[in-house]
Amino acid sequence: MRNIILFSGEPRIGKTTIIKKIIQMVGECNCIGFYTEEVRNDFDRIGFDCVSLDGKRQRIADVNLQGGIRIGRYGINVKAFEEFALQTISNYSNRNKIIIIDEIGPIQLLSTKFKQEIGNILSGNNCVIGTIFYDKHPDIDEIKKLPGIKVYLITSENKNTILENIFHNIQGLISKA
Repeated sequence: MRNIILFSGEPRIGKTTIIKKIIQMVGECNCIGFYTEEVRNDFDRIGFDCVSLDGKRQRIADVNLQGGIRIGRYGINVKAFEEFALQTISNYSNRNKIIIIDEIGPIQLLSTKFKQEIGNILSGNNCVIGTIFYDKHPDIDEIKKLPGIKVYLITSENKNTILENIFHNIQGLISKA
């Protein structure tokens, strides 16, 4: 039986930090997938890297990336994201692992292949822990409505206690993976 836990919340609220804590809780050896880290210079956020659970990195958005698609001030490298992310979650159905997906958002859904793979993963009998865009977005709103998905809103008030509050759900994923 599938069990899907997604965290949502405004940017910089701590969703990826929670994902990293969960990976530590369940053990990296029990997971496949990726998380997203912001890239900073001395003053500001300048981009985003996708990071696999074995530590490989791929820049997927950068303020200095020229041409192509832009979201806000970031140039998006859809092809690099697509190749990297799909590789980290490939063969998910043949592995008895929790699938980590950070994040399902507008940048990631620019990839048609990734969007299709997310649909396959979320409609299958998979254990998934991830993050999802907090604001309204037609594709993302549909994902949030899928049966079997639990979306937890991270706020400044609950970000330090949310893991304690859903620990039994996380434990349930560990036993099913």
